Amino acid sequence: MNVEARSQTIESILKKGEYIIPEYQREYDWSEDNLHEFFVDIDNSSENENYFIGHMVCEGRYNGSEFKVIDGQQRITTITIMLSIIRDIFYDKGLENLAEGIHDNYIFAKDKENQEYIILDNKMPYPVLQKYVQSKPRDKDKSVTSEPKKSGEKKIIKAYNKFYKDVERLSGN
Repeated sequence: MNVEARSQTIESILKKGEYIIPEYQREYDWSEDNLHEFFVDIDNSSENENYFIGHMVCEGRYNGSEFKVIDGQQRITTITIMLSIIRDIFYDKGLENLAEGIHDNYIFAKDKENQEYIILDNKMPYPVLQKYVQSKPRDKDKSVTSEPKKSGEKKIIKAYNKFYKDVERLSGN
């Protein structure tokens, strides 16, 4: 087995392929403090500086297109939630091209046969991330948020709602 370390941007990671969070990984567990710290750190970073978001450990070939997330699932899930919110706010403001750009490049992608796939595929036994957060506003299944079954689902919903308010506030609404 080869182990390699690489410094990469979030953009290059999300453009690399599909990231799978296996069902044996722990549930999403970021607290309000974690979310607040993450948001403040990003908000306080300048456009010209690199912000170190932490490490991510994946199983898969570097030149491959499918990776199992072994460590870093909390961060990549939080980043996906943030990108989904930015996309949703663009849709709300009628900025379809910007919304579609985020959706088609950082939340979903297409393979060589032009088949759409989800970039972060959470194999946990709950649907909130895929059916609500990652879905376009018109396709969101709001029923999955009414009675979340697992703690991780509840925390994903809380993160989505908190970040939505934070990003909306920053965008002037």
